[in-house]
Amino acid sequence: MKLKWHKTNYKLMTGKWKIGILLEAGYCVVQSLVRGELYIKIARNIYFLPKCIPYPNSQLLSRWELNYFCNGLKLVKEQIIEKQKELAGENITDGKLVIILRSVQFSDCNIQDEAFAVTAIQWAAEVFDFMKPEIIVSFDKNCTVGGLKGRYFFDFSTVRNNSNRGRLKKLYNINQNKKRN
Repeated sequence: MKLKWHKTNYKLMTGKWKIGILLEAGYCVVQSLVRGELYIKIARNIYFLPKCIPYPNSQLLSRWELNYFCNGLKLVKEQIIEKQKELAGENITDGKLVIILRSVQFSDCNIQDEAFAVTAIQWAAEVFDFMKPEIIVSFDKNCTVGGLKGRYFFDFSTVRNNSNRGRLKKLYNINQNKKRN
């Protein structure tokens, strides 16, 4: 299995505090999945496998952060599927695209879970050669969450595909609930 690795650097430099995520992930097309690995299904024949190298070269993502990362990949799964068809050849049913997360680094002090979804989308756009959708981000300096003043709000509504309605609503509702608190 020959992996193609790619690093991306997501930066959000608006508002009172900044968010930065450095990420390295790779992908390959395989005929079958390795038994015993904990794959997360993104779409038909597309799987995600978190295999981060040990600290200090990478940080572990919480279940919540991993969920946001996977949701980011799911938001652009149609674009990934198009690339998968090219990678697997004409007979797409024989090839499984596996995305493996090798390392991720970020400041625990300056992070918001939604940023992992945006980072996944940015990585996928760079690797699978499609235009990254514009995700509008605003900062509310008057919002207080967990004792911290200020909160970013991410608008994923520009990320369009037929199966995103429920996922977008879920991300929107999470943002709105955090905004009220």
